[in-house]
Amino acid sequence: MHRAGTSVTTHLLNAFGVPLSDDLLEPTDQNVKGHFESRWILNVHERILESMGMDWKTSNLVLPFAKNWWRAPQVQQLKRELAEIVQREMEGHNGLWGFKDPRTARLLPLWLELIEELGLDPRFLLVTRNPADVAKSLFSRDQIDPVYAEILWLEHNADAVLGLRPKLDGIVEYSRWMSDPVEQAQYMLERLHLDWKGTPEEIKRITDQVISPDLRHHDGVLSSFNLPLTEPFYRALLSRDLDALCTLSKTFDIARGLTQIALTHLTAELRAKVIDQLAPIIQARGERIIDLEAQLARRDN
Repeated sequence: MHRAGTSVTTHLLNAFGVPLSDDLLEPTDQNVKGHFESRWILNVHERILESMGMDWKTSNLVLPFAKNWWRAPQVQQLKRELAEIVQREMEGHNGLWGFKDPRTARLLPLWLELIEELGLDPRFLLVTRNPADVAKSLFSRDQIDPVYAEILWLEHNADAVLGLRPKLDGIVEYSRWMSDPVEQAQYMLERLHLDWKGTPEEIKRITDQVISPDLRHHDGVLSSFNLPLTEPFYRALLSRDLDALCTLSKTFDIARGLTQIALTHLTAELRAKVIDQLAPIIQARGERIIDLEAQLARRDN
């Protein structure tokens, strides 16, 4: 999820010996140490979402993915671009290479297909953060409504769990980089099967170099959430309880599906009411009745 600590986690992975791409995004005011994010992959991900009328902050409650969306011709063409990037990076780094982009959580069906076609042995790390802190950060940066930000947080995390389990290798939580960085780093290295033989003291030295106190921008609490599934979901992430996460993710996905149906019905009903109200007015003025439904459909597209 965006603003969840993926940058600091990827920075640490790089410090522990995982090569990254050479085309990383430049640091910004929001990420002064860098995003540690490949421009190439980010560009392809954005074009994939754009081909479906989305961007990173489009909720699937509002605009669901089409069935088998990753098999659409335009997406398959972009998948070939991703495959070229992955092959080039793997060959250039002797078979060990890492990348991060929060958009990956939404695009996992495409990535899993690509990985199978290339015969790769991937490791997946889910990076999470207190959703209240994520919401505050997104409001500060993008003026995103906190409730909407919480929906996005649930969608990204639930889609990652549903898409990856049992392939999900580990879960790291942003605040633990401040409270217990050595333990979390040891967990991360072990879960990703990284051949790093350093001592706890060496781990502490590296984490101290990467993690600075100003990285903790906000300190949300468990009682400040807006949606009923958020607190149990976050607690399950904190405890790394994959069974609970899978159950909660399925529950969220069912609720999302019901909401999508309701929103579609209400939108159609509202559209019909608008047409019913406007048609007599147009007729009374002696004007030609236009196909309002067709116009609205074209506008939607």
